[in-house]
Amino acid sequence: MYCAICNYADVSRLLTWLPMLNCETRVDDILESPNDIPGFLSARPYCNVFFQSQYNTKLYPETCEMIINKCNMTGKWRDYDRFTEMACLSYTSLFNEKYKKYKNVHCFMCNGHIESEVKETCMFGINDPAAPPFLPPFLPFTVVLDFKRKEGLHT
Repeated sequence: MYCAICNYADVSRLLTWLPMLNCETRVDDILESPNDIPGFLSARPYCNVFFQSQYNTKLYPETCEMIINKCNMTGKWRDYDRFTEMACLSYTSLFNEKYKKYKNVHCFMCNGHIESEVKETCMFGINDPAAPPFLPPFLPFTVVLDFKRKEGLHT
């Protein structure tokens, strides 16, 4: 949703998907709000959330493209930085640079690029008065669902 809004998509044309809870065993608890989901899932590792379309939506698979998803894949990393490497491995938020795609901006930086080469992709913040009028006052929980956990790293 955030990326769509940032790129001025027509929000009235977006289709929201329903969050569905899938557990390996029966669960009698009832979630009262989306804010309960993180605590619920952390207490029940046998449960997961997936999203289901409410519409008869035809899905068209994307073609696979090479995505640089770890540090120094290009062999051009100048100075090792543990934090940057951990950040590169810990989440996905695609970052495009000319003809290459990176898993996130940290993977971009640990493959031979410096911070000054990073260009802003969304020029306004959540509460920025210059933001389009349809920007919601808060972001949905689903914005953070793509974060991954790597052994020993917590995001």
